[in-house]
Amino acid sequence: MTAFAKFGESGLRTRYSHRSQNNNPLPDAAALLSTVALLGAGFLVGWLAWHPPDRFLALWAIPLLWRFRWRPLPNRFLFLGYYASALFPVATTVHEFWPRASLGGPALAWAAGTLLLWIPWAWAAHRPQSPWRFTAALTATALPPLGAIGLASPLFAACPTFPGLGLAGLVLSVVGLTMLATAPRRTAWVTLLLLLLAGTTANVLQTPAAHRPAPQRTASHQRPVAPERPPRPQGIAAPQGIAAPQGIAAPQGIAAPQGIAPRQEAWVAVTTHLGRAPHTLLAWAGRNLALRRMALDTIRLHPAGSAILFPEMIAGPWTRWSAGVWRPVARAARERHDTVLLGAVLSDGKDRKLDVLLGLGAHPSVTAARQPIPLSEWRPWAPGSFPASWWTFGPSRVAGHRTAVLVCYEQLLIWPTAWSFLSTTPPTLMVAVSNHGWAGPGDIEPRMQADAAAALARLFGVPLVSASNAPAHVPRA
Repeated sequence: MTAFAKFGESGLRTRYSHRSQNNNPLPDAAALLSTVALLGAGFLVGWLAWHPPDRFLALWAIPLLWRFRWRPLPNRFLFLGYYASALFPVATTVHEFWPRASLGGPALAWAAGTLLLWIPWAWAAHRPQSPWRFTAALTATALPPLGAIGLASPLFAACPTFPGLGLAGLVLSVVGLTMLATAPRRTAWVTLLLLLLAGTTANVLQTPAAHRPAPQRTASHQRPVAPERPPRPQGIAAPQGIAAPQGIAAPQGIAAPQGIAPRQEAWVAVTTHLGRAPHTLLAWAGRNLALRRMALDTIRLHPAGSAILFPEMIAGPWTRWSAGVWRPVARAARERHDTVLLGAVLSDGKDRKLDVLLGLGAHPSVTAARQPIPLSEWRPWAPGSFPASWWTFGPSRVAGHRTAVLVCYEQLLIWPTAWSFLSTTPPTLMVAVSNHGWAGPGDIEPRMQADAAAALARLFGVPLVSASNAPAHVPRA
């Protein structure tokens, strides 16, 4: 009897010992409440950080929410709410880009992106106090291969916090986010104080250079191109003292930021309002003829030695006919030591295409996107896909400058910019081109992209030049 009693007491002690080692699980109602609260908090952070205007400082709330409960179930759903909110514009973008697609397609793209980016964080939540798991999830969602769809990376918290520090700012953010999320309370407080000190110092030292754009002039073309016949292009406004045709806004010079060596040439960012890509060869011919006239007018009306930037894919498929159409532009630019940078689509002869920025004139070049847009361009499983270049490092040589070129979708990712600066001779300029001719009136993706590009330029302390194609302005009858 005594032996039986001892055996029962031992079993009871073992059962309660096992329960105490199970991290003292919360009651079901409290666990459910914590889960819903963190899901909603993650949704709110995603909305604040990524819906224009950008508030990337809100991303520092993520590690504080992560340590709020340090329980696998609630923490698992923090990032589900975050990505569901931050990636919601994916659904509207897919719907606008493929207007004839069913509503299931946009919803599926949004859900798939959200779940794929959430999986590493669900794994990290099994041990929420592990710094290695948190760091692994943070880097896995920002770098290839999963980083190919790595939208809304929490590492964008580095942009307003450590302006001008570049790669060092990203490393500090990885360490800071991890320590705030997983370190003991006293260490977390010390980390927070150090982050505040480092961030304040970086902002004080870098504010003059980081808040201003590149020395550039802007020109805009707002007249839509007729779909079936070549339009008669309008001129581009000239600087003060030179008469110019009506219809185009006059360019304005912007002073060079402090800390950046002045350059003799001007950057001319040409913003167009040509709408969606044409569907016929005749319409493409009309667009290229109109763009050629724009380029020639811009060359004539701006100082010699200028770099003239056109939007992404604005010239469409680059063929022998296209090369012939643009030959006068290349000749005129070369004579004046100008460089015309033109967005186009190249075919490599192997059933693959490239989203490129062509340099014509004084500095011929071909710069391809590192990461084409998934689904619409990057489809590794299908013929005709745009290839990705995940392991190409260093800047591109554009218009004679070491440049970080961000083509459309790349502006929303961390790694394409970081890869450009992984060099002993880092870029001195950032060039961002995009084409949002498909965007609807309520689509916020173009503004998100512009905010992200500006934030990355501020983080790396370089001036930014950007050009975009917007929806056509159709005059009312």
